[in-house]
Amino acid sequence: MLISVKHKFVFLSNQKCASSSIIKSLKDHSDAVLGNHFRLRHTPYADYEQFVLPFLQHRVGPEVVNYPVYTLIREPTDWLFSWYKFRRRQKIEAEDHPRHHLYTGDISWAEFLQEVASPKPRPFAKVGRQAKFVLAADQKTVGPTLFRFEDIDQLWSTLCEHVGKPLVLERRNVSPPSEQAPSAEDQKKCRTILADDYRIYDAILPASS
Repeated sequence: MLISVKHKFVFLSNQKCASSSIIKSLKDHSDAVLGNHFRLRHTPYADYEQFVLPFLQHRVGPEVVNYPVYTLIREPTDWLFSWYKFRRRQKIEAEDHPRHHLYTGDISWAEFLQEVASPKPRPFAKVGRQAKFVLAADQKTVGPTLFRFEDIDQLWSTLCEHVGKPLVLERRNVSPPSEQAPSAEDQKKCRTILADDYRIYDAILPASS
């Protein structure tokens, strides 16, 4: 999460949506950077609304309620496949690594999908939902202004307008490449598994429209 009182904006870091790159590139233009521990870095909108915003109103003033809150949301099948690829990284392959229980290098994509859909997924398939990240406390209303992940340049231009000058967006924490790609059938399955995510994502107008 990034909060800029000077430039009057808030950015929420959705997982697998270039959050590390944006935080790195904007941290010097922000007054508060929750970017080290993942539970702080990926604070969802409902928590911002319930806990962070009241604190800002108390310390900064009532005007902060008018600060626009931005975030990215990724095409849900692509987002899920990015998780799968990220957890295949060699860094956590060793059995004595503290995060080896998340390793998917010996798990097929089909098995991963099956686990994500399970009521009690195994640790490697616990990825949450983008819908829960962007919904307000009422779990019905979308809180932040949303940009599609593939339209990250549009978001970046908006953030640079707040800062008042062009900035370079550095690429960090990129998932390893994969020869495999989700099929049309996979996307059909994901539209069922991630129905709420798709409902929100499909409602965002792409930059080219």
